[in-house]
Amino acid sequence: MENKRIQMFSCDGNFLREIVLNDKPSTLAFTEAGDLLAHIAKDDKLCLFTEGGQFLRHISDSHLFLSLHLSVGSDGRIITCDLADKKIKVLSPDGKDFLLSFSAPGCDSHPWCAVYHQDKFFVSYPFAYCVKVFNNAGVYLYDIGSEGSGEGQLLLPYGLEVDKSNRLIVCDPGNKRLQLFTLEGKFDTKVDGQFFDSTGLRYIATSSRGHLFVTDVVV
Repeated sequence: MENKRIQMFSCDGNFLREIVLNDKPSTLAFTEAGDLLAHIAKDDKLCLFTEGGQFLRHISDSHLFLSLHLSVGSDGRIITCDLADKKIKVLSPDGKDFLLSFSAPGCDSHPWCAVYHQDKFFVSYPFAYCVKVFNNAGVYLYDIGSEGSGEGQLLLPYGLEVDKSNRLIVCDPGNKRLQLFTLEGKFDTKVDGQFFDSTGLRYIATSSRGHLFVTDVVV
């Protein structure tokens, strides 16, 4: 972000290429077509690039104000959390149509990260200390987790990912660990120890080889 570029690496961690930008990228995701979608912080723009780094076009973003996180659902739709109005917003796979906007009833906290899997949206709310689950239409269903340090409890949950075993993985930086839940919200297991001895855990992703990648912001 501070270097105003996107860097791409192989699954083995080898540097491949970079995309040099005029401003700071804040979040990115690969589209269903294999292109790279990035949110540019200064102008709050969504920009589409080829995997090789060639700029293609801007994505329609008139309904977006301050995007925190981008993801692409299992159905190809583009999902973003908007800090400004505390809503989750969904665009068509090509980004041309604004499809859905919803928020958590009675919750004053803002959403941070949203992923879509098996007809449900899983959304982290760091300052509500939980992950909220919504159906395909954006109707609230139930919470996963609650404030605390016990098994199944969360402190500032940020990044989310669903693995090949259909387990929801949650970055739990306040407790310096990852926690894994069933999609129904039952605690499964946790990952902690020397590699997670930080409160800077932010985002996670799984590769096609089954590797788990975790970003750690030095704080």
